[in-house]
Amino acid sequence: MPDNEIHRARTMRLKMTKENRQRARVQVAAISMKYRAAKNAMLTGSLDKAAFEKAYALVAGTIRRYRNEFASRQSDIEQTWNLVIKRQRAAEGYLDTDMDKIESIYEQTLASLADRYGKRIAYFQSLPIIEELKKTTDRAAAINAGTYQPSTQECPIYEDGTAL
Repeated sequence: MPDNEIHRARTMRLKMTKENRQRARVQVAAISMKYRAAKNAMLTGSLDKAAFEKAYALVAGTIRRYRNEFASRQSDIEQTWNLVIKRQRAAEGYLDTDMDKIESIYEQTLASLADRYGKRIAYFQSLPIIEELKKTTDRAAAINAGTYQPSTQECPIYEDGTAL
């Protein structure tokens, strides 16, 4: 999963959490003003105790409902975030598994190529390099005269090990 997708999910999580808090604060602030009005009315004596207790029970029930709604929305936000994290971990697991498979296939292919071509490569690597080969017009005369000399002592091409 690309980093920008995780960044986007993190940004959305923070934004949604902030909006959830703000929504809950607005709801609680609205109901708290009504509660304060009922409390002030009771303190001034214009509201009896039974009516205040009824208002208090309604406010407490409303606040409980707001808290439950807040918790439910926040739980949904966290579940979405956890899903993103779970997808990220699954993608990393798939990548690790794929890399292990690729590594084993590469090693098998390398071993197969070494079996097939390793002996040939080793053979060509063991061939000596001939240095300072002088070009003459008459090779047979140069060989007979002893001026034609390769710089190697042995050549693995021939079974007896001699170059000529």
